[in-house]
Amino acid sequence: MLIKKIYKEILNKKEEDLTESELYFLVRQDLLKELAIKNTFIVVMRNPLAGEMYQGQFLEILTENIDIFGSKFKNEILIILNQTRKLM
Repeated sequence: MLIKKIYKEILNKKEEDLTESELYFLVRQDLLKELAIKNTFIVVMRNPLAGEMYQGQFLEILTENIDIFGSKFKNEILIILNQTRKLM
């Protein structure tokens, strides 16, 4: 029931109002995954080390889904790669 409640709350939000916790929830529950991945790219472009549980977790999530969404978000991937190179 808790998952349904959280999901319902997320559905009532605007896309730009989703929190990092909600994005993490959507990806891990495999719900609205394209929307979640798209917004996760935005979060990672702002902060490559962003994560819900640990630093870099969202970048890890994106790499786990690269085969599915890589071609759709090619420009975002290039931006993130350039940003992470600067951190090294």
